[in-house]
Amino acid sequence: MTRLYGDSNERGKGAKLNWTLPFEWRSRASNFKVGAAYDSKDRESNYRRFGFTTRFAGQEIQNVDLTRPAEEQTTDENIEKGRWTVEETTRPNDSYTADQTVKAIYGMVDMPLLSWARLVAGGRYEDSKQRVDAQSLVAVNDPGLRLDKHFQDFLPAVNLTFTPTELMNVRAAYSKTVNRPELRELSPFGM
Repeated sequence: MTRLYGDSNERGKGAKLNWTLPFEWRSRASNFKVGAAYDSKDRESNYRRFGFTTRFAGQEIQNVDLTRPAEEQTTDENIEKGRWTVEETTRPNDSYTADQTVKAIYGMVDMPLLSWARLVAGGRYEDSKQRVDAQSLVAVNDPGLRLDKHFQDFLPAVNLTFTPTELMNVRAAYSKTVNRPELRELSPFGM
């Protein structure tokens, strides 16, 4: 029987700056947009494990009803009598700190090519860093684990919209996206 006690905190902050420049192309209203974004988050997670065993001095204790709820079995009285012993079973990877930053710049043009065709195209460049440091607060001589990931990605997008009738739109689109792991997914912590 194991009891897990833990505390996790995650903090995030971000900022965006966008600018739109309207213009006319072939007497049709169009827009050019640019922007920049910054997002960061950091996470701290600390857990400790305690195991309750029915062994004392190498011998199994008799008369322990394991069908009763854990809260009734692991009372001070049963621990003092030696029916249960408490042992720290915290793993070396039960605590970690992690952070992530994403810096991005992006641009987009939105313009009608013809009266029945519209183009929206752009791209986003991202510089992303993720770091995880896992080291137990209580495990002795634990070298821990350090993970650093750095990504630089260009993410294009193109969308063509055709309007053959007033009641119908036909779209053709292409885009590239990215889905990075969450900080908790990068950590070696496991239940």
